[in-house]
Order: sequence, then structure tokens, then C-alpha cells
Amino acid sequence: MCALPADACGDGAQSRDRCEGARVIGRRAAASAAGYAASADTCRASNRFDDCSWDAGADHAYRLWARAGETLSASITRGSGCVDSTWAATLKLYQGGDCGTVTCSRDSWCRDHIGTGAQTYVAPRDGWTVLIVDGSTAFDDEGAYTLRVRLTGCREATCE
Repeated sequence: MCALPADACGDGAQSRDRCEGARVIGRRAAASAAGYAASADTCRASNRFDDCSWDAGADHAYRLWARAGETLSASITRGSGCVDSTWAATLKLYQGGDCGTVTCSRDSWCRDHIGTGAQTYVAPRDGWTVLIVDGSTAFDDEGAYTLRVRLTGCREATCE
């Protein structure tokens, strides 16, 4: 069992750029009845992640500390596109390395052209899980979104 990192319980204000700048989703917020929600847009974001079949648009990165056996559910609600009125979205997930490592070397799953349905993931071990909100094509595919993340099955009653 890994020690819980000091920044795992509170929401962060990191840039959302690259794996190293992934914004922290606090365990308290994610484990609440409503879960964590972030509204943003990728209109001026960079394209840092291109490892799925269609993902080549601007992206944002978020990270959540999960314990082995906990379930993360994530969904995206898309708003207006930055160039066109609509845009397609990809949601990716990376499982970190050892206890304190945040890595984005190979995605655990990638969902291109997703709708608003929740995507789920059960953490195989303690550590950081990184979620990427990305565009699905290389042609001006960015826009506004709301990312919702919920953490369930916590081993500790307070999820901390």
C-alpha cells in the first residue's frame, strides 16, 4: 500500500498542460455524491497527446490518486467548438507507475468520439491516474467541455 501524497486530497490549479502539469482532482471532491466537475475549453491549449487512432486536437490533462480496487467514472459534456459550432472529443486514461510517479507513456484506454456516457476504470494498484480531454481530429477540433469524475469503492470511509 502506498502512502497518500500530500496533494491528493485537494483540487489543484495546475496548468493542465502535459502529464507533468496535469491538474489535480482532489479525492474528497471526486468521492462526493456529486463528484468533481471542471468546465473549461481547449481553444488555446496545445496538442500534447497523440496516441489513439483519432486524437490530434488540443488537449487538457487531469490527475487523480486512486487506490487499488477503486472505480473512477469519467464523462465529458461538450459545449461549443472554438472554430466550428461543434467538435468531437476523445477521453484517454493513463495509469501511473509506482506509488508517486505520474506517467503518460502508454494509455490504458482511449475513447474516440465519445458522447456523454460515463467511462469507467478500476485501478489495478495505488497511484496517480491521468485523464486527458482531447479533440478527435487534427482539423480545428477543440472546444468547451465539462469533465465529471466520480471515485467509488474507496477503502477509507472519507476517501482520503
